[in-house]
Amino acid sequence: MIRVFIVGCPRSGTTLLQCLLAAHSQMISFPESHLHYDFSKAADRLRQFDELTQQQNLLGWIEKTPRHLHYIADIEALCPDAKFVHCLRDPLPNVAALYTIERRHGTAWSYRPKTIDECFQRWQKDFEISNFYKSRLNHKLIKYEELTENPAEVLNNLCQFLGLVYESAMLEEYVNVASQVDEQAPWKISVRQPIRNFNGLNLSYLLPDELTYLKNLCTSLNSGTNFL
Repeated sequence: MIRVFIVGCPRSGTTLLQCLLAAHSQMISFPESHLHYDFSKAADRLRQFDELTQQQNLLGWIEKTPRHLHYIADIEALCPDAKFVHCLRDPLPNVAALYTIERRHGTAWSYRPKTIDECFQRWQKDFEISNFYKSRLNHKLIKYEELTENPAEVLNNLCQFLGLVYESAMLEEYVNVASQVDEQAPWKISVRQPIRNFNGLNLSYLLPDELTYLKNLCTSLNSGTNFL
């Protein structure tokens, strides 16, 4: 059975990728499981995924919880044959999107919204984790910018990695899969729209001084950093 975990920094395109892969005729996906909340129950949850997949005579399932990026070793211990797909996004738009979500919804989540510095640190830590795993055979890194600009090519390569036959219908059917993910998150509504790069839109939400400050943070990164 094919068992896929989509991980990455929040707002890096994980939901879009989840819907695209779940649109494959031989795959199924589920709302975020947050296995890390209680790993004592994780094995039972994974068995449920297997059973639901077998009941529908499908080849595999997809689980997408971005924060599982920080628990890869625990998940691999429970699911040794798991494959991990990491979503990465350039730091400027990714941090801008993170900060915008924090500013709009942080108080509703009962905590102090994170600052730009804290969002940047989150992106940097998550990138370093994904970069650590990039040479592992059961891990594949996907960049949001490439996924939105060349979705067919990226999905074709990803299907080869997963052992699936590429289906062009995935590029159309993904909007019908969106109802399977958590619709309570209003920022996920973009997955119902045609595939496009939303980087510019995320940057437009920042105030001029915020954008300048974030740009300075991003240029402070090692100029030789390769985001893939």
